[in-house]
Amino acid sequence: MRAKERTAIAMAIAEDDEIFKVVDAAANLPPESADVTAASHGAIPVTKAMLADMYGRLAGRQLVPSTYLLHPVRYADILKLNSDTLDQVSLNVILETGQFGVFFGTRMIVTVRMANLAKHTYTNEYLGQNYIYLLTTADKLGRIPERKAVEVKIFDNVKEAQYDVVAWEQIGIGVHNPSGVTKLALR
Repeated sequence: MRAKERTAIAMAIAEDDEIFKVVDAAANLPPESADVTAASHGAIPVTKAMLADMYGRLAGRQLVPSTYLLHPVRYADILKLNSDTLDQVSLNVILETGQFGVFFGTRMIVTVRMANLAKHTYTNEYLGQNYIYLLTTADKLGRIPERKAVEVKIFDNVKEAQYDVVAWEQIGIGVHNPSGVTKLALR
């Protein structure tokens, strides 16, 4: 039973990785093609203004901003915002719960899987933690059709004194509206 659960979890993680790759590819298509860039010589923190610029870009396309996707390193920047940039209610939420799940009425999804997105051309260093994506609502963005749900089979291999685990699924991942994705590059 544990092997089934672990295999299904591993497949869900692989699905997330593929979804992030498709979202990144969509962010690089017209009309976006150019990142909202915050250029600097070192790692720079995310600011409220940067997130507002992303929001404005997506809303300017007559799409409803729905979800920010970001790495925990960038989420930590948001948790560092102070009373100069956040209202007292928001600061209380951060202090009491340690979480800030909504920004400008837009949900935040924080994941370490973002780090695997992009590699630096020369150093082969993963740069995914330097990107934040803002997505529109799912109905205006894309689909994940599921033809065959995750199926995990365990076979008793007596001859080898082991269990064999086979798992598969059949899904598709597609963004039909690249205008529904905008990307912030923190470089």
